Order: sequence, then C-alpha cells, then structure tokens
Amino acid sequence: MMLSSWFSGSSGGGVDKTNPAWPIVERATNDLLISPDWAANVAVCDYIETRTGNASQVELQVCTAIKEQMTHSRNAKVTLYALLLLETCIKNCSSRFNAVVAQPSFMRTLEDLAIDRKGTSTKWGEVKEKALEIIQYLGQTFG
Repeated sequence: MMLSSWFSGSSGGGVDKTNPAWPIVERATNDLLISPDWAANVAVCDYIETRTGNASQVELQVCTAIKEQMTHSRNAKVTLYALLLLETCIKNCSSRFNAVVAQPSFMRTLEDLAIDRKGTSTKWGEVKEKALEIIQYLGQTFG
C-alpha cells in the first residue's frame, strides 16, 4: 500500500479523511487522550444536531467515521473511545442517528467487536463489554 492512498482515504484500508465528520470524530477518539474527552463527544452530538441540509447524510458521515475508528484501530483505547462516542450519540441525538446505527452492516460491526478476541488485555475486555452494552441498549430501545 502506498502512503498516498493511506492519507487520501482511498481503498488501501486507511481511514477516509475526506469525510467531513472525520476531524471532530478523530478529536473525540484520539489515541493521545488519557481519558475520554466528554466535551469532544458532546461537540460531535452538537455537530449532528445543528447541521442543516441533508440531515441523514450528516448522521451517515458521523457513523462512518466512528465505524472506521472502531474497526481500523489496533489500539483498544481508540476503539473504546469510539464506542463511548457512539453511545453518547445514541443517547443524545435524534432517532435519525439511531436509525443509521441500527442498519445491519453497523450492527455486524458491533457484533464483531463483542465477540472478537483481538487481545487478552483489560482494554479489549472493556471494548467487548461496551459493544455488548450498546447492542443490548439498542435492542431494548428498538425492541
């Protein structure tokens, strides 16, 4: 894979940094954070709720950026922060956001995190637990 494809977000397995939601999601899930940045998480919710125009496109862009952080990171902390951001958005944003999360492809990603054994560290255990909590919450909300 060429470095240019990694940074451009093309199909080399890297993150799509052309996604307009990427910078704000990356700030909330950055691997340099010592603890979750709740102000950044709330800023993502505000971003979702205050965008004008095609609202469903905004939800899709944010969900895509969160999903990329959950799936492309080999760092359990980044994945956990992405799940915490997802949970914050689910609980604080409109039902349009939850409808995007409830799509089968996104739910499969959560399921994969809940059953995947990327490592035996405590952080990966927290990732698995948080993914299961989100799945359960969505089941109760939509069930």
